[in-house]
Amino acid sequence: MPKPLLHLVFLLPLVCGLPALSAERLITCTLGETEKKRVDVTRNDAWVGSAVYHLVLEGKAEYLYDEREEPEDDPAERSRGSFVEAQCAGHGEQVLVLTGEFHSNFLQSVVLRYNQAWGTWERLNIAERDAPEWLYLGPGGFYVVVPNPGRNETPERYLVYRFDSSKGAAYQAYLSEGPQGSDTLPALPGYDAIRLKPRRPQP
Repeated sequence: MPKPLLHLVFLLPLVCGLPALSAERLITCTLGETEKKRVDVTRNDAWVGSAVYHLVLEGKAEYLYDEREEPEDDPAERSRGSFVEAQCAGHGEQVLVLTGEFHSNFLQSVVLRYNQAWGTWERLNIAERDAPEWLYLGPGGFYVVVPNPGRNETPERYLVYRFDSSKGAAYQAYLSEGPQGSDTLPALPGYDAIRLKPRRPQP
């Protein structure tokens, strides 16, 4: 292959704004119940303790924070994180839970699920002072419980986020009213309660 074409092949992901092909895999989860869906979390472009993180859904790579809240937003920079940890949480059904320091002043978490009952991907983005502690899975959606140590915005012990499958991802991302405060863990008959692994102590 002539050299100019070779250069074009390697520059194409940068020109198109796509994640680079060479990346280190952080974790692989198999989501869903009987209909399994593979998701990988990869990272590259390491620099001073940080890296750019990607989701690979069924072989298709995208930046972890691929959406643009403003026209000038750069998905690659929004997806650059440090102290990132991920886990495949669940018993019969697994869900990806990723937490780290990205573009917010708070600790950011991504909860990603494949809801087989609805045949859709469900994603919840969270930015709080602490990482999620509990996850509740049901056919109509899921709940995420985050400790509320500072209790600045609400006096309750926990912040409870809900993803409602009947309303979809667009509602959750832009129209929901945010978490509800609670002093107790939710009682949700028919939901699978999962205690998430705690984050490692950070320097």
